[in-house]
Amino acid sequence: MEKLIQSLRQAVTVLGAAIRPAKPLLNAYLYEVNSRCGKPTCRCMNSDYRHSLWCLSYVTDGQSHTRTVPETAVPQIRAWCEQYRQLRACRKRLLALAAAVTAAVDQHVDRHAARGWRRFEQLKAGLRGRKPAGAKTVDRRARKP
Repeated sequence: MEKLIQSLRQAVTVLGAAIRPAKPLLNAYLYEVNSRCGKPTCRCMNSDYRHSLWCLSYVTDGQSHTRTVPETAVPQIRAWCEQYRQLRACRKRLLALAAAVTAAVDQHVDRHAARGWRRFEQLKAGLRGRKPAGAKTVDRRARKP
């Protein structure tokens, strides 16, 4: 039990260190789209050429939104999105560790409670043949006239 608790404690410490850095996070999805611009004189209207755009998709108040992202900002925004995904993965692992700790503690308590009940039954069986200390002797067979 101690080894399990120690290993879980170390895992929680490592995950806690991964969560602590206060880097910017974006709960969004960054992706590239190839589309036509809509200008009638552009080459994308008369050929297979498409313009490359970066989009950021996110949900706010239950509504989905999409914004275009300048090409120069893509590496930074990608890092922010990745940081958010890593944080969520750490959170998921922490929840799994919490479940493991709960299961280990429940197993420990059940094992020791069973031991306690066995000892209680042994104690109770041992007292059946003897009188408890300090008990008065009463002969119930003898009747008073």
